[in-house]
Amino acid sequence: MLCSDLVAHYGLKKSRRVSIQESLGIFLLYLAYGCGNRLVQEFFNHYGEIIHRHFHKVLDVVVNLSKDIIKPNANFNETIPEHILNNPRYYPYFKDCIGAIDRTHVKAYVPQRYQIKYIGRKNYVTQNIMVACDFNMCFTFAWAGWEGSAHDTKIFNEARRRREVKCPLPADGKFYLVDAEYPNKKGYLAPYRGSNIRYHIPDFRRGQTRAVREPKGFKK
Repeated sequence: MLCSDLVAHYGLKKSRRVSIQESLGIFLLYLAYGCGNRLVQEFFNHYGEIIHRHFHKVLDVVVNLSKDIIKPNANFNETIPEHILNNPRYYPYFKDCIGAIDRTHVKAYVPQRYQIKYIGRKNYVTQNIMVACDFNMCFTFAWAGWEGSAHDTKIFNEARRRREVKCPLPADGKFYLVDAEYPNKKGYLAPYRGSNIRYHIPDFRRGQTRAVREPKGFKK
């Protein structure tokens, strides 16, 4: 079914030597087990260049598939999530909240000439991924590929500006909860930037507070 869908709707084509099923198998073997090119060559009995080419061919169409799968419900801006509606801790305070936005850094492997700009706060090569999720803990948006050194606010602004990435925007009166690294603006509610707050779950467990840097030009 997945092969048929990728062929019919996303343009995946077979080659003279490699079938659609084999191309998808190469792609899934890489993802499931993190195999190196040599092991995949032995498994499928193809040259390394063929393995490399077909992996990236399937990757391109799966990225387009992901934009149609990782998305919110059609009425996400119109209803109150049951998790909020049925919980007096959250209702009515978060009745207009439609989800949360955060970022994560994932290790990346890039050519050596590009590695410097992919080294960010983690001090190793990563890509910065912006994600959104709903109150069912399902991803509704994911944008991967940014350099580890890219600022979260830049990625956030580009996601809202570029329609082709299909970032689900809040309607008037609705809002996302966002990480402290994102801007606090209409439709996006960031944590209070006090002098000392408990921010991450480990801070609560240890009973510690975490200082949050106040924005430039901020006056008490």
